[in-house]
Amino acid sequence: MAIQGLVNIRKALATLNPKQVREMSERNVRVALHAGSQEAFQRMENFLLRDLSPARRRSSALLISRATGSQFGQQPDIDIYDEGVVAPAGAIVFQLDRPHRFIEKTL
Repeated sequence: MAIQGLVNIRKALATLNPKQVREMSERNVRVALHAGSQEAFQRMENFLLRDLSPARRRSSALLISRATGSQFGQQPDIDIYDEGVVAPAGAIVFQLDRPHRFIEKTL
């Protein structure tokens, strides 16, 4: 099974378009947070931005949106749901007491 995984990785790397990869790497990642309360939104934001310098924290906070209604604006790259709201199957769910699970699922 491990060898097949390496073969799949090799195939994926061979099909990469360098220009497309460069363009995608230069684009900011948009994150949408889904929560049922202001406190839940604040917990997720604090977790995501906690280790950043004040200047970096401010600029990164602009890329995080609170998805509070049906209109979100631009389509997010990542949707993160607080454990207190109903999330779609397979969604990334943030649990404050289990940050390692959140990180594993996101990566």
